Amino acid sequence: MQCPDCNTALSTRATSCGCGWKKSQPTTPAAPPPPCLCFRCTNDATLRRKLNGRWENICRTCDVALRKDEADAYCRERGITSPAQAQRWLQENKLQVKHGPTITREPGCDDE
Repeated sequence: MQCPDCNTALSTRATSCGCGWKKSQPTTPAAPPPPCLCFRCTNDATLRRKLNGRWENICRTCDVALRKDEADAYCRERGITSPAQAQRWLQENKLQVKHGPTITREPGCDDE
């Protein structure tokens, strides 16, 4: 076998040459995306979400609707019916997103 670019002799199983030539690999077609879990939806699933203890394929539109339903149920359980009540509840309960452990360092306590 010879390199098609520089005509250098190559072994029969060679996949590249020193000149930079590389043998093209056959490409396999990508599998089609799975359908969305929701029976009313015709979109392709783009997300995986754990629902009822199982990982399910779901489209972004249905995921947003499910999350909205979950949030509405959470608010109903707590008697929150308006955005003003939701703001007040958040301030009273001081829900904060934790971005990692809080490390307090005193002067001289590290090994630097």
